[in-house]
Amino acid sequence: MPCPLQVEENAVKPSSPPPPPPQQQQPSSSPDQECSNLQALAQAAAAAAERQQRQEDDVASGTPMPMPMPQPQPTAVALALAATAATAVETGPSATKRRRPRRPIPDERKDEKYWKRRMKNNAAAQR
Repeated sequence: MPCPLQVEENAVKPSSPPPPPPQQQQPSSSPDQECSNLQALAQAAAAAAERQQRQEDDVASGTPMPMPMPQPQPTAVALALAATAATAVETGPSATKRRRPRRPIPDERKDEKYWKRRMKNNAAAQR
C-alpha cells in the first residue's frame, strides 16, 4: 500500500535549524515504518517552517521571539531513578530508606550530657 503522504520535490525547506544528518535505513524496514518515518519528517519540517514564519513575523513587527529551551534527554541514570521513585511510591518509604538498627544505651552511660542531648532532640522533633 503506498504511503498517503507524498514528499514534494519543490517543497520549501526551512533555513534554520539545519536538518539532522540522514540515518542509514535498514534494508529490512517495512513499508509502514517508512511511511511513519516520512510522516514524522513532514511534521518536523512543518513545525520548522512555522517557527521560521513566526520568527520572520516577530522581526517584522519588532517583537523579539523567545528562544525555545532545549529539552534534556533522559539518561539511563535518570530513567533508573524515575523507576526507583515509582517503586518507592508503590511500596512506601521504608523500602528505599534504610535506618540504622536501634542500639539501647546502657544506664551507666546516661549522664547529664546524654539527657541534655535527649531533651534538645525531643524539642526538635516536636517542631
